[in-house]
Amino acid sequence: MTALAALAASACLSAPVSYGTPPNIGAPTIPWIHAGPVIGYLFYYGAEGPWKRQTGRVIITTGGGPQGGYATKILWHVRGGSKRITVVGTRLDGAGRFTQRFSASGAFYPSIVVVPSSGCWRLTVTSARHVGRFAVVALDA
Repeated sequence: MTALAALAASACLSAPVSYGTPPNIGAPTIPWIHAGPVIGYLFYYGAEGPWKRQTGRVIITTGGGPQGGYATKILWHVRGGSKRITVVGTRLDGAGRFTQRFSASGAFYPSIVVVPSSGCWRLTVTSARHVGRFAVVALDA
């Protein structure tokens, strides 16, 4: 991790990552995050990447897909959610915002979250009237 990346990661108090038994029956046994009725299963944490050096906090890379470095796949579950979720990213340490929408596949919402630039971001995940908010550190791939 570069010195700049280490500084960004330390300045942003990102969401804690859980490694225990997943809270949803039938959910994959992989690292996950939780806020209110929203749970995010971090599929990309199984691949090599900067999250291997700071396993306790959420780190995501910019670009989102294989063409941008890492496929930042997150499988969302929203207790009481509708058929769609909206993920709104708001940069906390500068200017920036993005919105993505994903459809349900059964009780889950598969996504590739594309963060446009490095920095400290808040992801607000909404489905129906249910909301979860997560701070994440975004690093260039």
